[in-house]
Amino acid sequence: MSTSSTPSGPSIQRFRPTPYGDVVRSGDLTNPGGFGMLWTGYFLMDHNYRCRRRAGCDSWLLTLTLSGSAAYRLPDGGIVRTVPGDLVLLPPSAPQDISVNEQAESWEWLWVHFHPPVKWLEWLAWSDHGFGTLLLSTTEGTERTTITEQFSLLHRLDSTARWRREELSANALERLLLLCDAINPANRAHRIDPDIQKAMIFIVEQLSHPITLADIARASNQSVSRLTHLFHKQVGTTPQQYLEEQRMQTAARLLVNTRFSIKQIAGRVGFNDPCYFAIRFRRRMNYTPTQYRRQHNIPIRP
Repeated sequence: MSTSSTPSGPSIQRFRPTPYGDVVRSGDLTNPGGFGMLWTGYFLMDHNYRCRRRAGCDSWLLTLTLSGSAAYRLPDGGIVRTVPGDLVLLPPSAPQDISVNEQAESWEWLWVHFHPPVKWLEWLAWSDHGFGTLLLSTTEGTERTTITEQFSLLHRLDSTARWRREELSANALERLLLLCDAINPANRAHRIDPDIQKAMIFIVEQLSHPITLADIARASNQSVSRLTHLFHKQVGTTPQQYLEEQRMQTAARLLVNTRFSIKQIAGRVGFNDPCYFAIRFRRRMNYTPTQYRRQHNIPIRP
């Protein structure tokens, strides 16, 4: 973050706001609309823009200021203001009160909501400016140009690609985060605790089985209270919420990439009752499993 004016970053291909812009502007988005592991957008807003999500949302949010300035208001009254080239990362459940900086006429930015795999989390240890508002500033020149172009590519793939869109977008996001990690001054100072990594790996490997919080604690050699506290501090969500998210994302991939029946998919992600699975899936993804599969033009198997 800078306190002085900085020239706008390099020019990129401009995009119109996505059709979901009204949802985001209203500040009531609680998940990325069931679009899988990531969802991107581009906005150019005037001083009337403001987005409030006091409880945050269940995905990570990454923004890149292209021109103008944003104000991220913190619950204690503090404000994190951005300049062109600033990236702000908000973990799940981090309070969000985002607007155009009152000292600027507008704010132009790219954004992505995403659910990172376990191995990505150690790349997300950025400088915390309060209440989970993580900031990474880029240096004008090649560094900023490279990151801006990569973010632009990510949004273009997510918005327009027809073949392997999800895979190409995930690959572009992974490269973007690696580029950010390479310039992050704290990238060696903070890593996910090894016991928390054990817990996350255990969850991913045991998705098809009933899992309790006590099971996760035993697998990671921690007490339940210690696990819950440290997991939320480092991952931004509770172990139970992380388990639910992994199950729903795995189910979404199976619905799109396989011809397994709904009952088979429910079993593979730890649900004995496919009806209860469908209820939980719809709550998270805004579609029933059958509707989600039809959205991706996959024939329904009885």
